[in-house]
Amino acid sequence: MRPILWFAPVGLLTVFAGYMGYRMGQPLNESDVIVHWAQHYVDTVQGAVATDCAARPDARGHVWIVLTCADPRGERDAVVYQIAPNGGLVGTTRQDALDTQT
Repeated sequence: MRPILWFAPVGLLTVFAGYMGYRMGQPLNESDVIVHWAQHYVDTVQGAVATDCAARPDARGHVWIVLTCADPRGERDAVVYQIAPNGGLVGTTRQDALDTQT
């Protein structure tokens, strides 16, 4: 077996690690984060759809986006997701369905 073939797996691993490092260094996209948490809402609340959610930016440093998901018919309580700048969840609160219709 040729000695150059011994280095092919190392080269492929290096290219793969470089690609993964490049992808991990990409900045977060607001749309991707909103879609992720809206899908989380759809997956956890029976009968929910992603169009029940609306996002707004937040001025607080530890909260980047506030995503409010509420049933337009008011049959379920609204869920408010507070999302950190790293895309993680800071906190979740529930609001009475009547409070969100004002």
